[in-house]
Amino acid sequence: MLQDFTILIFRKIDDKYVLVYIANDGAKNHGPSQKIGMLISNSLNGPWKEIPNKNEPLLSPPNDNAIWCSGSGVGVNNPSLIKHPNGKYLLYFKAMAGAKGTGAKVSMGLAISEKLVGPYIIQPNPITTNEVRIEDGYAFLWKNQICLMTTDNHGILEKGGGLLWVSKDGVKFNAKPLSGFHNYQDFYLKGSFPKGANVRYGGKKVKFERPQLLLDANNEPEYLYCPSGVALDGSDGTNSYVLKYQKETKN
Repeated sequence: MLQDFTILIFRKIDDKYVLVYIANDGAKNHGPSQKIGMLISNSLNGPWKEIPNKNEPLLSPPNDNAIWCSGSGVGVNNPSLIKHPNGKYLLYFKAMAGAKGTGAKVSMGLAISEKLVGPYIIQPNPITTNEVRIEDGYAFLWKNQICLMTTDNHGILEKGGGLLWVSKDGVKFNAKPLSGFHNYQDFYLKGSFPKGANVRYGGKKVKFERPQLLLDANNEPEYLYCPSGVALDGSDGTNSYVLKYQKETKN
């Protein structure tokens, strides 16, 4: 039975409200047992229906050894769901190419379905070419492209910032990611943290995580939301930061 639910994505798709979450079986070493589930409703007030049915996950690590994340040491997690203009449903997720302790790489993968409620078929290969760990994928449509924003944990471009992976079809992404966002220091801080800041984790930089975008009716970015382990206001726990997207201006 799945336990310890964490909601990671909330969207309106096909006139339905969709919650996509991760859960595990409650074991002490819960990483490999992480799975993805879905709840849908016609109203924000519910009732909510579990998909495909109670206690059965929407997506689990594959048993087929030919698929890249078979035996994933972190299960399948960090889901992000979009509907492609071609009518298919694309579920992006994080997984590991093998078990923990084997030096296996953590990358982003993709599962595709013809229907919102599934079944979702995991594609044979990862969709990102990272050599070091990335996570926290957030998928969105922008300028006739499928974009995937992830954290840059180890400095592929900028440690503590974000990566932007771009695709024409949502399946094959650019081999070299673009800069998605900078770490907090580049936006505001110049030097050390202010007095009284509560640094729970993250070291000397405010490392942004789990990026989420608010898009307007034209699919243009408005705000970027990112939590961090550094609470600059000194409060207990983590903080969420909101960054306003600055649109290009024509001269």
